[in-house]
Amino acid sequence: MVRALPDRPDAVVIGAGPSGLAIARQLEHQHAITTHVIDKAEAPAVSWRNRYDEFRLNTTGFLSHLPGQRIPVSAGRWPTKEDMVRYFDDYVRRQNITLRLGCE
Repeated sequence: MVRALPDRPDAVVIGAGPSGLAIARQLEHQHAITTHVIDKAEAPAVSWRNRYDEFRLNTTGFLSHLPGQRIPVSAGRWPTKEDMVRYFDDYVRRQNITLRLGCE
């Protein structure tokens, strides 16, 4: 199978929130579709970065992970905002998701 050049993806996902990251990961890993995720924000999962400091995930971390990567046990049962921001940043890196941020 011939892969597209990195600057010419097979698909573009609009939005670097949790859903966009999960879809990009699944397209690449399950279907070998080269994908770029674009967002106007300057970082992935920006809605999590803007939450109040004491915010915690409303469901347990064990049930709330994205495909292919669990939320670390070190985040505890109810991960904090900072735990989730670290998780999403690590998810992008470990799942090799190509981001194009700051796009209008």
